[in-house]
Amino acid sequence: MIDTGSANKSFSFKVVVLGDIAVGKTTLIRRHATGKFQHDISPTIGVDITTKYYQLPAGLLLMLSVWDVSGEEIYSKLRSMYYGGSAGAILVFDLTRSETFSRVKTWYEDLRANLKERIPAVLMGNKKDLVPSRAVAESDAKNLAGSYSLNYFETSALTGENVDRAFYRLAALIIEGKNLTADAYGIRKA
Repeated sequence: MIDTGSANKSFSFKVVVLGDIAVGKTTLIRRHATGKFQHDISPTIGVDITTKYYQLPAGLLLMLSVWDVSGEEIYSKLRSMYYGGSAGAILVFDLTRSETFSRVKTWYEDLRANLKERIPAVLMGNKKDLVPSRAVAESDAKNLAGSYSLNYFETSALTGENVDRAFYRLAALIIEGKNLTADAYGIRKA
């Protein structure tokens, strides 16, 4: 949704967050939305939606509707319903569980197969705070991200490291992809 009729422009975009169960999707979203780490989170049933507002220069208000899509296999047939209307995606894997990294390709292909257009996406390797238990090399994750032309961030929902940075980068990619940058900042092309 783009509101161009008011003096203060507002933009609303849907973002889906995808990855296997227990990679930390919900904690990443809540960390970004509230600035706090939440312990003892139950697995997402179907989908959970969180809204995050960003006040940007020139009176621009950006709202991201962040859809936390369950990683449980039981919901796999429903997932494609949640992808529709997405303007961006975050793919998440757990740095301490290599099988979650191996499934990033499946998540990426499922997203692409169910959307008519390409959308910007970022890849997050979560649980960076658990370095001694690391099972995925940073170089492997960067290579995978590069093969899909994704920005890659190693994050920690516990400490907050790179969480906001990854979400902000995705928001910027969405705005750039919608060709809103110049207009949003009040810059008119000659």
